[in-house]
Amino acid sequence: MKIFNDTKGDGWQVEINTTVVKRVKTLLDINLLSLADDNFALLDRLSTDLILLVDVLYVVCCDQAKEREISDEEFGRRMAGDEIIAARDALIEELINFFPDARRRAMMKTVTGKARALTETILNKGQAAITEVESLDTEAVASALMSSFGSLPESLESTPAS
Repeated sequence: MKIFNDTKGDGWQVEINTTVVKRVKTLLDINLLSLADDNFALLDRLSTDLILLVDVLYVVCCDQAKEREISDEEFGRRMAGDEIIAARDALIEELINFFPDARRRAMMKTVTGKARALTETILNKGQAAITEVESLDTEAVASALMSSFGSLPESLESTPAS
C-alpha cells in the first residue's frame, strides 16, 4: 500500500484490489487492468489528463474520503503541483504491484522507470535552456541583432521605388 499527501498535508492510502478495480470500472468506465494495453495508452492518459487522474484517485480513495466527509470537489481542490505527481506515482506503483504475473510486473516497472528517466532528462535539458536564457545579456543580444541587420532605411518612403 502506497501513501500520498494532498496539499493540506493529509495522507491518503492507495490500495488496489479487485473491489477497487471494479469500482473504477463501474463509476468511470476505466479498466485499470488495461494499464499496459495499446502501448500503455491508459498510463499515458493518467500521466497527461490530470482531471482523469484525480477522478481515478478519488474513486480509489473514496472510502477514506467518505470517512473524512470530503467530497470529490474538495478532494480535487486538494490536488495540485507536486502532490499530483506523488499521487500518480503511488497509484501506478500500486497498480503494477497488483498484477499477479511477475513477468508482467517486471515489464511494466521497466517501462514506467524508463518513462520517468526520459521525463527527467527532458526536464533537465529544459532547465539548462532556462538557465542559459536567464544568463543572457539582453542589451548585448539586442545590439548584436541590430548590427547584424546593418543600416535599415527608417521608412519605406526613403526606399527607392522599383
